[in-house]
Amino acid sequence: MRPLVPDRLLDSKAASLLAGELPYRSMYETALGRFSPDALEGDTLLHYDLHPGNFRIDDGRTYVIDWAFAVRGAAWVDAVMLAPRFIEAGHTPEQTEALLARVPAWWSAPADAVTGLAALWTLFRLYKARFGPVEGRDFRARAAEAGRAWVRHRSC
Repeated sequence: MRPLVPDRLLDSKAASLLAGELPYRSMYETALGRFSPDALEGDTLLHYDLHPGNFRIDDGRTYVIDWAFAVRGAAWVDAVMLAPRFIEAGHTPEQTEALLARVPAWWSAPADAVTGLAALWTLFRLYKARFGPVEGRDFRARAAEAGRAWVRHRSC
């Protein structure tokens, strides 16, 4: 049986960043203050680590690979986890949300849960950019910047 999304989040060290110096602290605190991990519960199998390296295109078909972090949760969670990657690729937050609106599961996503999960996603990338393996810090910092832009957009 796959772990649940809330269980995976509660294991994250990302929230520990709130204890130290953190730019945009109040934005993250507000997003997390309105967030309930219970909103992420569901029975959908989720990849939980969608990024360009986990997509393969072969003979016109797209495959999602590397399911090592798969979890169960609300159907809209993978869309949230992928959204900062669109921003990182050059889309604006507004364009990203227009893309997400094409995903039927997105329509049921509670706004506070989306923003809270986006904040946690971003804090995790910030944590890894500061304390993770040196060779991965730059790309994680870029991912965190994309996530911050989306959280800021959603918080305005």
